Amino acid sequence: MKLRVNWDAMGITTSAACAIHCAILPLFVTALPLFGVNIIHNLAFEAGMVLLAFCIGVWSFYHG
Repeated sequence: MKLRVNWDAMGITTSAACAIHCAILPLFVTALPLFGVNIIHNLAFEAGMVLLAFCIGVWSFYHG
């Protein structure tokens, strides 16, 4: 039996997850220094995030 993906449901789910992420992330990032975590100055983290965003963008353009 072939598995079919419901792309509309996946799009709605990812949009909702993005909205929640964008609402909570600023609160989380601003609270990190209170716990002694300074992730903003980590070059490897930033390069990884740029690479991840690039890969997602390329995949979206290819499939969209």
